[in-house]
Amino acid sequence: MHFLRLITRRVLITVNVIMVIMLLAGCLIPFVNPGHFWPLNFLGLAFPYILAVVLAFFLFWLIFHPRYCLVSLVAILIGWKSVSVVFGLHPGHATPPAGEQVLTVMSYNVRYFKDFDYSQS
Repeated sequence: MHFLRLITRRVLITVNVIMVIMLLAGCLIPFVNPGHFWPLNFLGLAFPYILAVVLAFFLFWLIFHPRYCLVSLVAILIGWKSVSVVFGLHPGHATPPAGEQVLTVMSYNVRYFKDFDYSQS
Protein backbone atom coordinates (compact mmCIF):
# COMPACT_ATOMS: atom_id res chain seq x y z
CA MET A 1 0.00 0.00 0.00
CA HIS A 2 2.85 2.37 0.76
CA PHE A 3 4.32 1.70 -2.69
CA LEU A 4 1.02 2.60 -4.39
CA ARG A 5 0.78 5.83 -2.39
CA LEU A 6 4.35 6.76 -3.33
CA ILE A 7 3.75 6.11 -7.04
CA THR A 8 0.48 8.08 -6.97
CA ARG A 9 2.14 11.03 -5.28
CA ARG A 10 4.99 11.05 -7.82
CA VAL A 11 2.57 10.88 -10.74
CA LEU A 12 0.50 13.75 -9.32
CA ILE A 13 3.60 15.86 -8.72
CA THR A 14 4.80 15.18 -12.26
CA VAL A 15 1.44 16.11 -13.77
CA ASN A 16 1.34 19.23 -11.58
CA VAL A 17 4.79 20.32 -12.75
CA ILE A 18 3.85 19.69 -16.40
CA MET A 19 0.70 21.78 -16.03
CA VAL A 20 2.65 24.55 -14.28
CA ILE A 21 5.15 24.59 -17.17
CA MET A 22 2.27 24.76 -19.64
CA LEU A 23 0.70 27.61 -17.65
CA LEU A 24 3.93 29.59 -17.61
CA ALA A 25 4.45 28.93 -21.32
CA GLY A 26 0.93 30.20 -21.91
CA CYS A 27 1.84 33.38 -20.04
CA LEU A 28 4.63 33.97 -22.56
CA ILE A 29 2.27 34.16 -25.53
CA PRO A 30 2.06 37.99 -25.63
CA PHE A 31 5.85 38.18 -25.82
CA VAL A 32 6.51 35.55 -28.51
CA ASN A 33 6.09 36.34 -32.19
CA PRO A 34 3.80 33.72 -33.79
CA GLY A 35 5.94 33.89 -36.92
CA HIS A 36 8.87 32.47 -34.99
CA PHE A 37 7.12 29.79 -32.94
CA TRP A 38 3.43 29.27 -33.73
CA PRO A 39 2.69 26.08 -31.70
CA LEU A 40 2.87 28.10 -28.48
CA ASN A 41 -0.34 29.88 -29.48
CA PHE A 42 -2.35 26.69 -28.98
CA LEU A 43 -1.69 27.08 -25.27
CA GLY A 44 -3.60 30.35 -25.45
CA LEU A 45 -6.74 28.45 -26.40
CA ALA A 46 -6.30 26.06 -23.50
CA PHE A 47 -5.11 28.69 -21.00
CA PRO A 48 -8.34 28.88 -18.93
CA TYR A 49 -8.48 25.08 -18.68
CA ILE A 50 -4.82 24.80 -17.74
CA LEU A 51 -5.35 27.46 -15.10
CA ALA A 52 -8.34 25.54 -13.74
CA VAL A 53 -6.23 22.38 -13.45
CA VAL A 54 -3.43 24.28 -11.71
CA LEU A 55 -5.94 25.80 -9.28
CA ALA A 56 -7.37 22.33 -8.63
CA PHE A 57 -3.85 21.04 -7.91
CA PHE A 58 -3.30 24.01 -5.61
CA LEU A 59 -6.41 23.15 -3.59
CA PHE A 60 -5.58 19.44 -3.59
CA TRP A 61 -2.03 20.00 -2.33
CA LEU A 62 -3.26 22.59 0.17
CA ILE A 63 -5.47 19.94 1.76
CA PHE A 64 -3.14 16.92 1.61
CA HIS A 65 0.45 18.24 1.45
CA PRO A 66 0.63 22.03 1.94
CA ARG A 67 4.30 22.09 1.06
CA TYR A 68 3.59 21.04 -2.54
CA CYS A 69 0.95 23.73 -3.11
CA LEU A 70 3.71 26.33 -3.34
CA VAL A 71 4.59 25.15 -6.85
CA SER A 72 1.11 25.99 -8.14
CA LEU A 73 0.87 29.17 -6.08
CA VAL A 74 4.18 30.54 -7.40
CA ALA A 75 3.15 29.76 -10.99
CA ILE A 76 -0.18 31.55 -10.56
CA LEU A 77 1.52 34.57 -9.00
CA ILE A 78 4.13 34.72 -11.78
CA GLY A 79 1.38 34.57 -14.41
CA TRP A 80 -1.02 36.87 -12.59
CA LYS A 81 -0.95 39.44 -15.39
CA SER A 82 -2.20 36.87 -17.91
CA VAL A 83 -4.74 35.50 -15.44
CA SER A 84 -6.16 38.97 -14.80
CA VAL A 85 -6.40 39.68 -18.53
CA VAL A 86 -8.18 36.42 -19.32
CA PHE A 87 -10.75 36.73 -16.56
CA GLY A 88 -11.03 40.52 -16.35
CA LEU A 89 -10.01 40.83 -12.71
CA HIS A 90 -9.72 44.60 -12.42
CA PRO A 91 -10.93 45.60 -8.97
CA GLY A 92 -11.72 49.26 -8.47
CA HIS A 93 -11.96 50.08 -12.18
CA ALA A 94 -15.62 49.20 -12.70
CA THR A 95 -17.01 52.74 -12.50
CA PRO A 96 -15.53 55.98 -13.81
CA PRO A 97 -14.46 58.64 -11.33
CA ALA A 98 -17.14 61.08 -10.23
CA GLY A 99 -17.50 64.16 -12.38
CA GLU A 100 -16.09 62.62 -15.58
CA GLN A 101 -18.26 62.28 -18.62
CA VAL A 102 -18.40 58.89 -20.24
CA LEU A 103 -18.82 58.45 -23.98
CA THR A 104 -20.00 55.06 -25.18
CA VAL A 105 -19.86 54.28 -28.88
CA MET A 106 -21.71 51.32 -30.29
CA SER A 107 -21.89 50.40 -33.93
CA TYR A 108 -24.24 48.00 -35.63
CA ASN A 109 -23.03 46.20 -38.73
CA VAL A 110 -26.36 46.13 -40.55
CA ARG A 111 -25.28 45.64 -44.14
CA TYR A 112 -26.71 42.12 -44.29
CA PHE A 113 -30.04 42.99 -42.74
CA LYS A 114 -31.36 43.76 -46.23
CA ASP A 115 -31.91 41.18 -48.89
CA PHE A 116 -28.55 40.54 -50.44
CA ASP A 117 -28.36 39.56 -54.07
CA TYR A 118 -25.40 37.20 -54.32
CA SER A 119 -25.41 37.28 -58.11
CA GLN A 120 -24.23 40.92 -58.16
CA SER A 121 -21.24 40.58 -55.83
